[in-house]
Amino acid sequence: ARLKNEDGGRLTLRCTGTGKAAKAEIYVGFAAKTKFKKGTKAVMVSLDGKKAAKWKANVAKDLSALFFDPKAALEPLGGANKMSVELPTAKKSQKVAFDVKGFAEATKALPAPCK
Repeated sequence: ARLKNEDGGRLTLRCTGTGKAAKAEIYVGFAAKTKFKKGTKAVMVSLDGKKAAKWKANVAKDLSALFFDPKAALEPLGGANKMSVELPTAKKSQKVAFDVKGFAEATKALPAPCK
């Protein structure tokens, strides 16, 4: 499943691998490379305008995406309508937002090993 925002960003949920090696991936992809703050391991995420929480995250080597810990993200996203992510960049923080209504339905479509 893939959701797009106004800025061209993409929030993607997918299942990679097969059988016991299968795992869910949730990531935000960017239209252009983002200069993340060096050593970024977590970001602040707010769901439905509530207080932001720290989520573990890994920056893609080519700086085009930010991967979330699926175990921590799947359940909260399933019950949310809006998601806002504060990205720590080299100069200042940048926010990206997504309408995530219906994310729970996309989660149900994942193969069993990825849920």
